[in-house]
Amino acid sequence: VALAISDSSSSVLAVNFTDKDLDLGELGGDIYWEPSPDAAEVAEHVVYLAAGADGSTRSLIGNVTAGTDEIHLSPDYPQGIYAHVVVYARSLLVEQTTPVSLFIVDTDSSVLGVNFTDKDLDFDELGGAVTWDVPIESAQVTHYFAYLASSPGGANRSQIGPSLPIGTELATLLPEQPMGMYQY
Repeated sequence: VALAISDSSSSVLAVNFTDKDLDLGELGGDIYWEPSPDAAEVAEHVVYLAAGADGSTRSLIGNVTAGTDEIHLSPDYPQGIYAHVVVYARSLLVEQTTPVSLFIVDTDSSVLGVNFTDKDLDFDELGGAVTWDVPIESAQVTHYFAYLASSPGGANRSQIGPSLPIGTELATLLPEQPMGMYQY
């Protein structure tokens, strides 16, 4: 007795990801895909960030049950060596060998050319206008925040005034603001 073997691929058809974390080197947002039309044996999808499109050197984002076609990547996730999002189909038996991949485009919407001249003439007190140039990539920017901080990385930050709408390139630091630990 002979039985013809039928083999098929259950790979997802397309992977999509738009980085919503606006910091360079950090990722965040929803990863979603189009399911395979031949998904009868798919139990779940497994999603990774990977160095290579082939899934090499990878870090698990998570697993979702078949029928769920998206997963959330929390903001501030360090991109590191990862250049691709890869999605594998998994049956009850095994994870597929070859993933479907998407090259990651890291969105960087940091403002440029920040300037501040202290107009408060008292020692250890600050006051004046903080200005900046809009980021090159600003399509996802909804508002700006200005801070004083004790380090270039934003340690011990304190917000200067309210959030500022798009089109604003100036925040006012009211006079007599104690300098304290703030150097940036």
